[in-house]
Amino acid sequence: MKEFTLEEFKIKYGEDIAFNEEGIADLGYGYFAKLEGDVVKIYEE
Repeated sequence: MKEFTLEEFKIKYGEDIAFNEEGIADLGYGYFAKLEGDVVKIYEE
C-alpha cells in the first residue's frame, strides 16, 4: 500500500482520475485508490 496526500496524488496520477461515491478509483493494472479525507491510499487487488 502506498499513501499520498490528495495533492500529491493528483500531481503523480493526473487531475482526471475520478473517485466514485464510495471514494474508490480504478487505476488499472490491478490497482485501485481509496480516498479517505485528504489522504489517498493505493492498494493492489
